[in-house]
Amino acid sequence: MKPKGQLPPGPRGWPIIGNMLQMIINRPAHLWIHRVMEELQTDIACFRFARFHVITVTSSKIAREVLREKDEVLADRSESYASHLISHGYKNISFSSYGENWKLVKKVMTTKLMSPTTLSKTLGYRNIEADNIVTYVYNLCQLGSVRKPINVRDTILTYCHAVMMRMMFGQRHFDEVVENGGLGPKEKEHMDAIYLALDCFFSFNLTNYIPFLRGWNVDKAETEVREAVHIINRCNDPIIQERIHLWRKKGGKEMEEDWLDILITLKDDQGLPLFTFDEIRAQCKEINLATIDNTMNNVEWTIAEMLNHPEILEKATNELDMIVGKDRLVQESDISQLNYIKACSKESFRLHPANVFMPHHVAREDTTLAGYFVPKGKTVNDIGLMSSK
Repeated sequence: MKPKGQLPPGPRGWPIIGNMLQMIINRPAHLWIHRVMEELQTDIACFRFARFHVITVTSSKIAREVLREKDEVLADRSESYASHLISHGYKNISFSSYGENWKLVKKVMTTKLMSPTTLSKTLGYRNIEADNIVTYVYNLCQLGSVRKPINVRDTILTYCHAVMMRMMFGQRHFDEVVENGGLGPKEKEHMDAIYLALDCFFSFNLTNYIPFLRGWNVDKAETEVREAVHIINRCNDPIIQERIHLWRKKGGKEMEEDWLDILITLKDDQGLPLFTFDEIRAQCKEINLATIDNTMNNVEWTIAEMLNHPEILEKATNELDMIVGKDRLVQESDISQLNYIKACSKESFRLHPANVFMPHHVAREDTTLAGYFVPKGKTVNDIGLMSSK
């Protein structure tokens, strides 16, 4: 155990600005961090950006300490222009620090939106989109006299976006229905904005470490995140406002049919609406961000790894033939028995995580990681956990 006060090793920095200049010169930031940590031969390092210390981790062993053993101690989140704007003032789970609001939103997410009852109730939506994606791929194959390869990423994104829309809003499109079963112009714009928002959140931005620069649009990052959030709001808000009016002014429907209905109808101890309009917007936006990128990334990489390793593909195919057979399509009820395919999916998540950086963790009190001292308020970031460790 190192004596209290000894931070993890890190590169020498300049007075006042620390390692800020090195980070700017050597972008992209995550690759530079990896190089520095390899040179230092360490799995945990400390970088100083102005008055902020960022502790980075690349070891799965230390990551377990961060994410499981000391999860509550490191449960706060760092503040940034992008996360504040995306979450409407830290009103969701991912970007808000540990506290009563975080516990409330997490409870709603786990016991209401993601409960077995709700998932069973929305099974019909997922079945509809499973049929739609088969039809969509078939239509793509029939276009023109010469059959063209199918873009796996676009196909998976079409499915993920459609399922998310159905389960959250109870509808597939924002306005016009596309004849071939794909996404319409507004859905594509919505999805592009989601990815732009994710890029803005995970990118290195000077204003995260020099707050007085906020409002000056350094690196045009603020313009990009504002544009992304504006597009998402323009698509989501009319549906949310109309549904709030339906439930709170006109008496609602016979029963909740999707996630939005549940968020709107929840009541507090006084019988008042549990969430405001902005809080509902924040939850919907978080679902937008969380349900598309992770799923698409995992499916695409799983398919790619299977194509690169035919023996794995053969084992997965044999499992499908044995459990499901060749006379019907896979159903959700089959998944519990598809152990080999589930293992392939988990391994794909390990080898190819969706983002280079995970959401930052901030120490709520003084603690230690791998024997090094981590003072209260310091940021801990798990990066690059895609190695064989």
